[in-house]
Amino acid sequence: MGKENWDAQNWSDGGSNQEPKRWQELLAGYVLGDLSSEEMEQVQQYLVQHPEAQTEVEELRATLNLLPLSLPEDEGPPETVRSRLRQSAAATVSEPDAAAKSSPLSPVSSP
Repeated sequence: MGKENWDAQNWSDGGSNQEPKRWQELLAGYVLGDLSSEEMEQVQQYLVQHPEAQTEVEELRATLNLLPLSLPEDEGPPETVRSRLRQSAAATVSEPDAAAKSSPLSPVSSP
């Protein structure tokens, strides 16, 4: 049975009376791990009753796995930020007590 036939004949059957769009949303949420426990159980039962729906899950997972490849490479912080970080690190190494006193993360001393 081809994918088109499976979609037309099976998305809304299975005794759950779910409309096709809802099942697509549930399967996408299943792959993303973004379902409530009740929805997760519902999808798992549907997949047991309709093993052919596993193809859709596999296709969604394959697409999800490709998403990171479509993102631009991380270039890191701009050079000005890197320069300030290096200067701050150098100051901390050369004068650890002075750097700690001027650090915004230093604990506040009580009077």
